[in-house]
Amino acid sequence: MAYAVACKACGYVEKWAYHPSSEAENNKQAGQRINDNKGEPTTPLTARGHIPTHCPKCGVRERNRYPVEATKEDVEKYDARLEREARATELCSTQSMPGLFKIPDEVIKGPIEIRNALSNLLAPLEGETLKAAQASIIKVAKAGVQGGNDLWVDLFYHATQNAIKATKGAKVTA
Repeated sequence: MAYAVACKACGYVEKWAYHPSSEAENNKQAGQRINDNKGEPTTPLTARGHIPTHCPKCGVRERNRYPVEATKEDVEKYDARLEREARATELCSTQSMPGLFKIPDEVIKGPIEIRNALSNLLAPLEGETLKAAQASIIKVAKAGVQGGNDLWVDLFYHATQNAIKATKGAKVTA
């Protein structure tokens, strides 16, 4: 595992080096992440590398909370959160009209982002797979889980994937 630091307050993990702020007089980029021309990070963080004194995500400055050397679990948890947020963003961005008509009536109420995600998840499904996915989605909706949109999208995504696995061999259209 590469070196990384974590924020124990919000779970943020920093894996990339920053320009040293001690060179602020000569370097306009002092205190900023070292990026290439496209804005992508280029230099991995090392134990002797430069990192901000406060968490870039939540701003905490307490020495026992940030920066703390990240464990493998911290990195895995953060990567899983980024993946979940990316999936939620992708699914919530647009509506699929064929999928919109496949959303069960019990789940129609709720934020537009959730309906967009459900329409995109259900659009390619047909037959028994669609029925199983709709039943799973209804169970999730009635579960009473508290959380943000990304949590709901993740729960509906997993319910749909489990329904597809349970009805292996059923027809799925693209």
